[in-house]
Formats: sequence, structure tokens, C-alpha cells
Amino acid sequence: MRGFRSSFPGNRSAAIARFLILGFFIFYFITGSIFALPAHAAGKRDIVSHHPTVVRDHEQMENVVVIGNNADIEGIVRDTVVVINGNVHLGPHARVGLLIGIGAKVTKESGAHIDESYILAENSRFNDSIAVGLAILFATWAMRLIISVIVVVVPVLLTFALQGRIHKPLAFLETSARRMGMIGLFATVCLIALEILCGLTIIGIPLTLFLLIVSAVAGLIGLSLASVWIGKMAGSAFAMDQPIWKSAAIGSVLMMAFMNVPLLGPLFFFMIWLIGTGAVTMWIWESIRNRQFMKKRK
Repeated sequence: MRGFRSSFPGNRSAAIARFLILGFFIFYFITGSIFALPAHAAGKRDIVSHHPTVVRDHEQMENVVVIGNNADIEGIVRDTVVVINGNVHLGPHARVGLLIGIGAKVTKESGAHIDESYILAENSRFNDSIAVGLAILFATWAMRLIISVIVVVVPVLLTFALQGRIHKPLAFLETSARRMGMIGLFATVCLIALEILCGLTIIGIPLTLFLLIVSAVAGLIGLSLASVWIGKMAGSAFAMDQPIWKSAAIGSVLMMAFMNVPLLGPLFFFMIWLIGTGAVTMWIWESIRNRQFMKKRK
């Protein structure tokens, strides 16, 4: 039988729980005894090895863990035999309490006895699912880590660099966050439409890349504004008066915390992004209008 199997029927949740406990057992033996690599069991109660391992007919062991090689069990293993990416041979006098095989092929001679077994065959689809799941989990974790660093570090650095100019766009945000969110949504939709239109032609691809860079920079500045806004609100709640970069630090940490809330986190980040983008859009728009007004006066 391939895949996951047990030698006795029982409650599925109990089997899963036992399997998790056994996973901890494997981890304990691998990390605690990684330098113990015997080829046979003479004089030892436990074995952790990556060499071909033999438990002879007259020998009795407590636990045997073999990684990346074969195990030949002729004697008695009272507790557990774990074989990862190797073959297991059980002789006619073999007695094993629990056998765990991961990517393993098990051959059992007549007379051998196993109290309980969990086998993940070498070509098991379950193994492939585990590998894919771990890859997705790692990629998700790495992406969340990168985003968290960006959300915390970048707003503080940008606020420190722009602290002499950040008050005007911040005033737009403090006046009406809802209005800034609507303006940010409109600006984002227009930019996406323009980027798609430019991307349809080869000539327009450089312009598309430029617009993407502009959108990213505007969004990061918007996050800085939003972090200062959130940090100021948090400071006012506790009657705290701090420099603008400290407000940005407090706000960015709070933003990161809310972003990691399941389901609501991404929605919160999207709303903050739109609000910040709207404030930056208004800032740019007002700057252009003021310059045109000054030119007309001259």
C-alpha cells in the first residue's frame, strides 16, 4: 500500500496527533544525536545514522533512526524505527514497536512482527503535496517578512528625509481621510488603465515601467504619510508629544500589526495605500496649481 497507512484502525484525529508527536521525536533525535553515526548497534541503546545500519539477531535496541540509507532489522527494537529515504528489511526474528518510513520501501520476512507502522512511500503523492505545501509556506512567509520590513523601515526613512515638506500633504490627510481614499482610488484606477494602454505597444513599454516606478514611489510616500497620521492619533490618545519621525515609527509598527490580521489585514493595507496615495496626489496637484498661478502673476 502506498501513501499513509497504519497497521490498525482507529480514530483519524488521534492518528494525526500521534504522527505529529512522532515528528517531534524525529526532530529530537536528528538534532540531539546528529554526530552519532554508527553502522551497527553494538553496545548502544539508540542509533542515529546516515550509513547502512544493522540490528543483529541477538541485539535489542530502544530507537533506530536512519537518514538517507537502509536499515536491516534482525533483532528487537522496542520503541521506534525511523527510516527516511531508504529501505527497511525486517528479518524473520525482527520485533519492532513502531515503524515510520518516509520515502521508504519496506520488506518483511515471514515471522517478523510490527506493532504499528506509518509509511510514506517514495512515490507517494502525499510527499509531493508536503513539498509543494512547504514551498508555498516558505514563499508566503518570505513575502510577509519583506512587506513587514518595508512597512516599518521605509516610512520612517522617508519621513525623516521629507520631514520639512511632509506637513502639507499630511494636512490633506488629516482634514479628510475618506476624501483622500476616494482620490487615491481614482488615481490608482487611472494609472492602471494608462499602464495597460501603454503596455499594449512596444514603444509604450518604457512609459509603462516609468509609470510603475512613479506609482510605487507615490505609494511608499503615501504609506509614510499614513504612518505619521496613525502615529499621531496613537500619541494623542496617550497625550504624547513626539517628533514626526517617532510618529512614523509608531504608526508603521501599528500598520504592520494590523496587516498581519487574517482576512482583514490585506483589506486594511489596501485602504491605507489608497488614503496615502490620495494625499500624495493632492499634494502634487496643489503644487502644479501653485506653480501655474505664480507664472500667471509674473
